[in-house]
Amino acid sequence: MSRPTLMAVAMFIGVLLVMFNPSMEVSPPTYLGICEWRECVGEKPAGSHMMICLPEERPENCLQESWDQLTELNELEPC
Repeated sequence: MSRPTLMAVAMFIGVLLVMFNPSMEVSPPTYLGICEWRECVGEKPAGSHMMICLPEERPENCLQESWDQLTELNELEPC
């Protein structure tokens, strides 16, 4: 096998290892498990889409317990 072919095979194997290695799986964000989290977040533009963010102050319809958990997680960018 030529050197470019060996490199292509090695790259392909590397891609397969990343795709099918269970330890490389991405977990969902922790905040998705917080009760009524949607009531506590806002949205802001991020390029061609909108992303959720955490407002500076707790929205009126956001549960205090949910707000406390979200602010402690530090997973969401500020609005």
